[in-house]
Amino acid sequence: NLEVLQIRGRFTEYPLEYESFGHENLKTLIIETADLSDYNLDEICSSDLPSLEYLEIWLGRQLEDEVDSLSSILNYDSFPNLKYLGLKSGEQSDRLAQAIVNSPILEHLYVLDLSMGTLTDTGVEALLNCPEIEQLDTLDISYNAVSEGAIGFLSELDINLIADNQAEDPYYSDRYSTLHE
Repeated sequence: NLEVLQIRGRFTEYPLEYESFGHENLKTLIIETADLSDYNLDEICSSDLPSLEYLEIWLGRQLEDEVDSLSSILNYDSFPNLKYLGLKSGEQSDRLAQAIVNSPILEHLYVLDLSMGTLTDTGVEALLNCPEIEQLDTLDISYNAVSEGAIGFLSELDINLIADNQAEDPYYSDRYSTLHE
């Protein structure tokens, strides 16, 4: 009857064994790590979790291409009841934002959480150019590198915006996700 599973760890020292994971009742899955591998992310995305509503993954910096690895989630193939998607601490946040707006997932989500990553005005522009973004209840872009001007444009949308603690210089070229600062 487990409904919430939260895993936190350093998977380079203690690899996450996740093959063929399935659970009928699990509603919340949170994976917190700085070193999730492409293999682990593929396994998470292919899990059989039909009741999953809340998915939070801290992406970290070990992924070769987090956008490709997340394609089954973004195409809404993996979890048919997903309402909250948290893709935190991403190293490729602008590319991820572009992939999200080009996917069908926004039509189904209430909350999109892209916090603690490397999101800049480029990623925000992609979000602003997507009409489906206004179907969200909440967008969390806190702890990124977004300018005040871009936050102002997002604030005009009819959604709850969380945009706290942006980098002081959003144009700084050597940004890191929060887990690596």
